[in-house]
Amino acid sequence: MKTITIDGIEYKLTPVPTEAPKPVQWEPKRTGLDGEYYYLTASGGLGYTKYTGRPLDNKCLSIGNHFRTEVEAQEATKQVRQLLRLRAYVREFAPDYKPDWANDSEQKWHIHFDEQAKKWSHGNNQFMRNVTTVYMPECVAKELVKKLNSGEVVL
Repeated sequence: MKTITIDGIEYKLTPVPTEAPKPVQWEPKRTGLDGEYYYLTASGGLGYTKYTGRPLDNKCLSIGNHFRTEVEAQEATKQVRQLLRLRAYVREFAPDYKPDWANDSEQKWHIHFDEQAKKWSHGNNQFMRNVTTVYMPECVAKELVKKLNSGEVVL
């Protein structure tokens, strides 16, 4: 560590690293499982098992598919189901659509549930890519919101 003095005040300088720090691969911890946990099954149901370190346990843990309570697992099931059904809807009605993130002038449309208004709505952005958002053309977003709010479609 180098020290310099300016106007009678001593400053300690920390050297700047010459290499960027290597990224750390985050992995979910087993914290809170206490031996038993719920998980989402491939068919969309819930499983309940004891953690023993077998391949199923390690796979569930590695992708974050482990829940302490049945209620927590049911909420996750609902979210995954909605995401998968939304992706299927967009595949059906806009099969070739892919947002062009290199094009700042292109609007990327998505839908969301407005908790305050208690109805579905659609919105757009140009720059932020949300990992849990399914993007679609505006016409598909508007039509889907209309069908969701009327009850014609349920996610």
